[in-house]
Parts: sequence; structure tokens; C-alpha cells
Amino acid sequence: MANPIRRLLIDALPPLIQGQGTFICWRLHKDWCTKSLEYAVLVGVSPSGPFKKVGLTQDTEFVDSVERRHGVSQDVYYTIITQDRDTGEQYRGPVQRVGSAWNHREWRMARELVRREMLRMVKGEMGVRGHVLHRRDSGERCSCIAPDTGSVKNPACTLCYGTGYVGGYYPPIECWVDQNPERIIRRLDPEQGALSQVITEWRTLAYPPLEPNDIWVDATSDKRWRVMGDIRSIAHIRGIPIIQQVSVQILERERPEYEFPIDDS
Repeated sequence: MANPIRRLLIDALPPLIQGQGTFICWRLHKDWCTKSLEYAVLVGVSPSGPFKKVGLTQDTEFVDSVERRHGVSQDVYYTIITQDRDTGEQYRGPVQRVGSAWNHREWRMARELVRREMLRMVKGEMGVRGHVLHRRDSGERCSCIAPDTGSVKNPACTLCYGTGYVGGYYPPIECWVDQNPERIIRRLDPEQGALSQVITEWRTLAYPPLEPNDIWVDATSDKRWRVMGDIRSIAHIRGIPIIQQVSVQILERERPEYEFPIDDS
């Protein structure tokens, strides 16, 4: 049977440079999204191993907190062992190399880009501190799901926050953004007439990696924005994004996403 994991993403560079370890996430094939699964995360120095276990999780996100010199003094590879908790069957893979074979000069360039960007945001007061909520797309299905269609019957559900999966979003990850002025987009709806959408484009580091329908939460005001489909890399080295630009849309206060708790202690 095919491996349950359709995509494995390793985001090491900005978090590693900032001393935050390596962020690892994976996405499942559709047929596996509602199964009861457990994952072992393993790391090695070659695609064939040997690998050693660095953690266990039932989520599809994991942070390896050990500092590893990716692409400088040695190569680093991660792989996942997925176990079906109902049948006991295990599936291994895929294997993913971290980043590219950066030389020392390129590594220093990336580190300097990240340092300057954070200095500009934090010390230069160009940035706004907040948190990213990655949307769940696998796990236990919520009771508000219609059994015949699989659609969400209650968009205001506070068990899944309208996502259809219990919990709704993964725990928050700190994320600074440079907020550009808003622009209003007007579109015509056949039933409701002219509607306006307030869209804005933000600049941020490429960590945490943002995906459409993720939520960004302002740490001060608690205002919440949804990440739209337009996500672009505006600074990268050998194809690895360092700084990204994203389009976001503000959410109304009545939305269930405002009920998701943020522990900012």
C-alpha cells in the first residue's frame, strides 16, 4: 500500500539561525486524513541511514530542538515512520534532505538576511508581533460534519473552528510581519450585489511556512487574518525561500477562529 504521507516539508534555516531548531511538517493523502495514526520522526546523515529517533507525535507537525549544522559541516536527512494505531501496520518514508548543499559563504548570507530582517522588524519597529495558526487537515473528524457529504454543518463550531477536524488548528507559532497598507477589492455577487474585501500584503520570514487558510493573530489586539492563496518568495538562496510576501484578509469578530485560545505567557 502507498505511503500515507504525500508531502514532507523541512524548514530548518530561519528557525535554526534563530536558535529555534528544525520545523518539520507533513501532509497526508486524502484517504488517510481521518485514520488514527502515530508518527516517529527520525534523523540521519545519509538517505539510506542509519537513522535515529528524535521524537514521537500524533500530530503532523514536529520541532527537532537539537541544533544540527544543515548543509555546512554535514548533510542532514529526516524521515517519518507512520503507524496505523488500529491495525499496527507501519509505513516508512519519505526521506527528505534539509535545504541544499550550501557552502559556508551561502550559509553566512542566509544568516545575515535573517538577522537583518529581524533587526528591521523588532529593533526598527517595522514589524508587528503575532502568531501563526496552521490549519489542521487531518485527524479526528468533528461531530458537526454531515455524514453524507462530509461538509461542515456548523461553521461556528468551537470544537473544530469551522475546519471539520477536532482542534481546528495546531498550537501557535510566533511570527513577526511587516504590514503594508490595506487595499479594498470589490467583486459582484449574483445574490448579494457588490461586496468588498479588504486585502493586504505582508512581508515576513519564510518561517513558519505559511499555507492558504492559515490564521495570523495580532499579539496585542487579537485581530485575526486568514492567509490567502498568493504566497511569494521575495528573497531566496538556491531556491530556498528566506523572506516571503503573503496576501491576507481580516476576519470578522463573529468568526469562530476568534475562539481559538492563544497562550502567550
